[in-house]
Amino acid sequence: MADINNSDFQGKVDLVSFSIINFSRDIVRLEWEVNYEINNYGFEIQRSPDNNSFETIGFVEGQGTSYSSCTYEFIDNNIESYKYYYRLKFKGYNRKDVELNTILFDYPMPLKSKLVTTYPNPFGNSTNIKFELSNPENVLIEIYSILGEKLITLENSFKPSGYYDIKWDGKNESGRTLSSGIYLCVFKVGNIYNVKKVTLLK
Repeated sequence: MADINNSDFQGKVDLVSFSIINFSRDIVRLEWEVNYEINNYGFEIQRSPDNNSFETIGFVEGQGTSYSSCTYEFIDNNIESYKYYYRLKFKGYNRKDVELNTILFDYPMPLKSKLVTTYPNPFGNSTNIKFELSNPENVLIEIYSILGEKLITLENSFKPSGYYDIKWDGKNESGRTLSSGIYLCVFKVGNIYNVKKVTLLK
């Protein structure tokens, strides 16, 4: 068998664009387009909080060799920060990396502090309490009965600005599961006071 020159498998792509086309606080959807690709093994997607130390978070298989345009996408659903640099790397058949482009994801901070929602509501086993902070604040979240009796403190700590979820499992301070009914979720931050009704169904 004749030897194959490794350079024959280096490959090449003509990258047209690499962008973030959709995002939320939990998901970032990346999309890129190529005019053509030669010996394309695939694309490695990397992520960094500071544009210095990157980690690989995914891989998208290439089309091999194609002289027509093609669009690829990757969904990052493991968002733990509000600022990431995404780097796209191309791999030829010899698996050699070629850096293509880097883009910045910078999610805007909340404009005001508030208790957003509880979901699911009604709930059976647990519900997620979603809130936002526009500034670093001490957050107090408590659950009360409909008659005004405090049942449990879920949060009482200082937190930086951002988006948060905490879970309530339908139990009181002593760990006893509460009976079905309507309860009040109370959110206190500075002079902000929000209350939402939460329905527990057992």
